[in-house]
Amino acid sequence: MTALTHRKRFLNLINGEKVDKVPFFPDLSKWYEANRYGEGPRERNYLPGELIAPEDTINRLPGQALPARFRGKNIFEIHAALDCGIPVHGYDIFYKTTYRNSEIIEKHSPERVTTVIRTSKGELREIKGMAADHSQAILEHFVKSEGDLDILTHIVQDTVYSPNFGRVEKALSIIGESGYLNLIIPRSPMGRLIHNYMGVEAVTYALMDYPEKMQCLLDIMREKDREVWTLATAAPGKIAFMADNMDEFLISPDWYRSYFLPVYQEMNALLHRANKKVLTHMDGRLKNILPMIPDSGFDVLDGCTPSPVGNYEPRELYAALGRGQYAYCGVPAALFIEENSERRVLDFTRKILDEMGDKLILNVGDIMPEKGNIDIIEKMSDRVNQR
Repeated sequence: MTALTHRKRFLNLINGEKVDKVPFFPDLSKWYEANRYGEGPRERNYLPGELIAPEDTINRLPGQALPARFRGKNIFEIHAALDCGIPVHGYDIFYKTTYRNSEIIEKHSPERVTTVIRTSKGELREIKGMAADHSQAILEHFVKSEGDLDILTHIVQDTVYSPNFGRVEKALSIIGESGYLNLIIPRSPMGRLIHNYMGVEAVTYALMDYPEKMQCLLDIMREKDREVWTLATAAPGKIAFMADNMDEFLISPDWYRSYFLPVYQEMNALLHRANKKVLTHMDGRLKNILPMIPDSGFDVLDGCTPSPVGNYEPRELYAALGRGQYAYCGVPAALFIEENSERRVLDFTRKILDEMGDKLILNVGDIMPEKGNIDIIEKMSDRVNQR
């Protein structure tokens, strides 16, 4: 068949149509950012997979840490040279978030970012630590007491979402046939409580100590989220994306069944009626969650990384997928920074290709490391082309 563009190949696959070869969509965004900036200060810290537009100032830096053949190229041109598609995450891209009466105040220092949400009911504070590699980790969560749950409930109710579709159109025009755009939807209510507002330990205690208050908060969050889901149905673009960063050692199968699955089913049914495909980020250990995947309604699992990072084999992931479901499956990222690892990466690539068959989007599991060997990506592309 005629060679397809990267965008068309991806869309054909997830729509059950013919493809000319396996889609290969590694996320090179953090690798590009780190090697373009080098050891110098960073004017901007991009989120993983965020759009790095050709006009962004980062592209005008010398990029001495980049391989010589890539120093004059932007990230789209590098993907083209490596013959792989580019997945782009559109963070807050299709909607604006404002508050009727609440105020958000951020204070930055080299070591910390402190965020305070000030309301008429009180205030919540979060502190993030900044590492030398520019990554962040939450040192202090917003919710630290039962009273903070009341403040968070007020903040959710005080939130206003409005359409912002112009940014989507611009991003789609930049990406073109090089890849596709994910309309990022906020994490599920329980996903946000665990990852953003409280942490898993505090959530566990709160479910035991204040079950009615927690359920009320979850219900209010879900009702508010329906506004974002509805905006996503009307937004340009074909792909929506929810990143609960699923891992069964963090989110047990029982929690998945009780707190996540009903949300996924409702959201996906709504988005499917608007002819949107929906991806979800599942980059952890999944063996005991996989049996529930067909009931989730998701079209594509993103970020899947098998053993030894995950606790399953590619063939088990393939067997778990329902009708019309597909999955990213990636070679573990750590292999790309080991010396003399090319053979291991290519052997792993062959295993994934053999075991995932016609359900596969190949990638790096789940993002190319900053010090990863980019030449191996080209070898992976060659392996795909030889199939």
